[in-house]
Amino acid sequence: MNKLHKKKLSLFIGVVLGVASLPGWGVGSRDPVVQELLRKLEARDRLIADLQRRVTHLEQVVEAKQPQPTSPRESTKSPAPSRQVAKAQVPAKPAKPKQSAIGAFEVDEEAAERALERTLTQTGALLLPLRRAEIQPFFNYIRQEIEVPQLVQVGQDLVTVKQKIRRNQFEPGVFARFGLPMESQLELRLPYTIVDRSEVSNLAVVGGQISESNNSASHIGDLQVGIAKTVFREKGWRPDLIARLTWVAPTGRKFQDGISLGGGFHRLRGSLTMLKRQDPLAFTGRFFYDAAFDDHNDNPGDRFGFSIGTFLAASPETSLSISLQQSFVDDIKLNGRTINGTDRVISSVVLGASTILGRGFLLSVFGGIGLTDDSPDYFINVSMPLRFDLPFTR
Repeated sequence: MNKLHKKKLSLFIGVVLGVASLPGWGVGSRDPVVQELLRKLEARDRLIADLQRRVTHLEQVVEAKQPQPTSPRESTKSPAPSRQVAKAQVPAKPAKPKQSAIGAFEVDEEAAERALERTLTQTGALLLPLRRAEIQPFFNYIRQEIEVPQLVQVGQDLVTVKQKIRRNQFEPGVFARFGLPMESQLELRLPYTIVDRSEVSNLAVVGGQISESNNSASHIGDLQVGIAKTVFREKGWRPDLIARLTWVAPTGRKFQDGISLGGGFHRLRGSLTMLKRQDPLAFTGRFFYDAAFDDHNDNPGDRFGFSIGTFLAASPETSLSISLQQSFVDDIKLNGRTINGTDRVISSVVLGASTILGRGFLLSVFGGIGLTDDSPDYFINVSMPLRFDLPFTR
């Protein structure tokens, strides 16, 4: 009841009491009209008092349900709040990222790109910031089976039979990246190559038996030293562009025990990598040229090619990827002579997944399937980059 209604009620009561004080209208008058009027006034006063008590009670209940900041004066009160009220006053913890729809997550943009950025850095589409470094142990497995013709002499004749060559290549190693000034990066890579090779000859067609021979070889691989630089940043339709130059030192061997280890040549490789984002997706493209230098008139052939890929931030801690890689290899040169017909096309489709294991740790797994006869049947790459700050810089 507001103040205006209270004033009107007080005025009305005053008038009635004034009239009642007149002769013949006193309080003690037994006039029935006056007695009835007084009873109604008393009933209205009781009703008003009851309504005021209810309003006061409701206000207290509402204030108890709403959390309020504790002032120093309130903290000195001895009565403890009830358990329900105490729970209501406890600040809610930050909600974890939750799925609002299929394939959509309500997460902060920076958190959604965390695993994606780590994967893009690992694949060369992003560079480390200044004074940051990554040490990346890795392990590659490559499986390849090819059939080549083999000449077998039977009596006075030469007969062609099929020979199957099975090659298993294991390549553990380490890759290191260091963030440099002017948006550049130093890169070092050193693998160790282990090759297990078997030859299966089917001589049953010429009256013989199926024979198999096994050989294996291992040696340190070629050391790679590279420098990468961001040419320009993404703006509008223009993507990020990174230029990279890598020198391959012949610390490995060409052959050992008759098995090719794929090393032992000086190489100079140049590449351009582009990156375009449409969160939560990232699109990459890469073009490269790999020039091999002669060694004692031998040359494994220059290479050039491209790769295109798509990366998806599936969750804050996980990213998925798919890419197509293709390279063209020139003819091999032996003793200064080019062997015609030895050029190759190597093409693979690659699927990958990366996940954050902890602060600074990323687990990355990539698997590829060969699409041409000269490509490996399949390969698997497992790596675990560890990112940290350089301790000797400010």
